[in-house]
Amino acid sequence: GYFLPTYEVIYMICKKNFKLAPKKNGVGDVWEFTQEMGNPHPAPFPLELIERIIDSTKAKIVLDPFMGSGTTAVAALNLKRDYIGIDISPEYCKMAESRIKAHIQKKDWDVSKWDQRKTSSKSKKRNEKKGTQLELI
Repeated sequence: GYFLPTYEVIYMICKKNFKLAPKKNGVGDVWEFTQEMGNPHPAPFPLELIERIIDSTKAKIVLDPFMGSGTTAVAALNLKRDYIGIDISPEYCKMAESRIKAHIQKKDWDVSKWDQRKTSSKSKKRNEKKGTQLELI
């Protein structure tokens, strides 16, 4: 058989003078979370993991260049942060958009009072393949 690692390394890429949010450095270097179940994406991250990462920063806008099923967007919404999600796969863009809309409806948030939020799909030619970029701000 093959050995598959049961861990993932997380890199936080920050500006020069970045500091963690106050009292957010006490969680240690090794975090354990259960696998996300019921998500159609082949490699979903647990929502609690992403919420911990976002909550440990003072960031007002969260960028996810590989949005997948939209976990980062949902976590950002839960923490009242803005987000930008990008994915080249039209399938994942639709998946993320559906998940975000369902999450907003489930929370019964009045989105009419939010700052301008937009959902758009943009087709771009990359490596001779058409992809869709979903920007959810």
